[in-house]
Amino acid sequence: MVYHTINGILKEAGSEVSAAEAHGIATGMLCIDVNAAANVWLSELFGDTEPAEEAEAILTNLFERTRELIESEDYSFDLLLPADDNNLEERVAALIAWCQGFLFGVGYAHAVDQTIEDGGATRPGVAGWPGESGEILNDVVEFTKMEMSEEEGPESEEEDASAFTEINEYLRVAVFLIRNAFDNEAKATCHQ
Repeated sequence: MVYHTINGILKEAGSEVSAAEAHGIATGMLCIDVNAAANVWLSELFGDTEPAEEAEAILTNLFERTRELIESEDYSFDLLLPADDNNLEERVAALIAWCQGFLFGVGYAHAVDQTIEDGGATRPGVAGWPGESGEILNDVVEFTKMEMSEEEGPESEEEDASAFTEINEYLRVAVFLIRNAFDNEAKATCHQ
């Protein structure tokens, strides 16, 4: 319900991003800089358009709640995706949009000057990222390319649902690992 409510608010306010993508952008920004400002995130979502005060308040609350969950000791953070009772195809599409938003948010907050060649395409390399974060981000890039199984039947649906759950859990842990890597890097820089 929260997902569809936020999605409706974004569409009504004139944003072209889904709730999943918007949450991914916020999460990516906050992983790199836990002090990132909600108004910067809102400007990425809406450009020059200003959402209504109520929409802005709800979205700012989502951003601040995401910050709290990323920083919490019990790490109760979760991706903003459609509920489990929605069809798997919709949930997978939202997961892909979340990953795309996350990569944008991370890239927005942390520019990488080192690139690697990948089959003729140039993309950010892992050398400029602390800890395992570069490798994790490469995994997230791969998740943006995922597709549902073309086979039909309950067994195939079960496999797809299981893979979805595993990727969702991986992403939850990935956010934690990337946040810690950047937090540790910031602490190390302060002590030098």
